[in-house]
Amino acid sequence: MLLPLRRTLLLTALASAGCTFTDPPEPLTLVGTYTTDLRLVSNTCGAGGLNLPTYDERIVEVRGFAGESASFAWEGSASVPGAASSTGTYRFVNQEVREMIAADTLLGYPGCSVVQQTEVVFTLAPTPFPPADAGMADAGDAGDGGLTPDAGVSALTLDGTLVMSVVPTVGSDCSPLLPTYGGTWSAVPCEARMTLEGTRR
Repeated sequence: MLLPLRRTLLLTALASAGCTFTDPPEPLTLVGTYTTDLRLVSNTCGAGGLNLPTYDERIVEVRGFAGESASFAWEGSASVPGAASSTGTYRFVNQEVREMIAADTLLGYPGCSVVQQTEVVFTLAPTPFPPADAGMADAGDAGDGGLTPDAGVSALTLDGTLVMSVVPTVGSDCSPLLPTYGGTWSAVPCEARMTLEGTRR
């Protein structure tokens, strides 16, 4: 079982910045709910910067057909809007500015603020098209994205990446975050990358 703090970091990677967006006025069509495996590939920020788990299993809900607006939500988290290409590649990007160290005018220190961006990109296969384009007479069930159990797509898969990047804002001095100055970050700017693989529930 992952520690609550580590799981919270992963949850809030998308959800915390989601408040800067306006949710669609009406829920998009549910394409599917997936059980996903996330595996940490690299983390140049270091565990002292972004304390991400090496492995996590999460449930995610995907809405919106290929070529349309889309939304993405971890279980227990708010949805984040994005878009899906005509080939079934979904992309979601969030950014938030975080103040890491406050400025000190007496010492002439400008402070350290960073832009943390989280990008989730994945491809669904087979490509989920609206029922009218699915070419299947019985594909009218909007609840499963127009893909019915007898259409031979019960093993719909999700494959992609989650990338978190941290970049200092213009004018910031983030050197105190580094080990040389007693900090815990391995590097700034930096990036953490996770693979994302899932199967439809």
